[in-house]
Amino acid sequence: MQIAFLLILNLMLFVGMPVWLFIWPGQIHGSKPRTRASSAVGNALQELDRLLARPSIEYRVQVEDQDKLAQDEKGGE
Repeated sequence: MQIAFLLILNLMLFVGMPVWLFIWPGQIHGSKPRTRASSAVGNALQELDRLLARPSIEYRVQVEDQDKLAQDEKGGE
């Protein structure tokens, strides 16, 4: 009788509690609307896209060097 009680108690602690800890937060967050989180993710993706679309420093230096060489060949300033 005592062994069965300890076995049930151990199953509740080592199986039931972790399962409950995974299910319980999902029930809390599942009932709330996620409008703010989705807009935050959209804003973050838009900012990432803006940063990736910007030319790198190396590209800018190459373009400036080519412009200076072209001006020197034309007899510019």
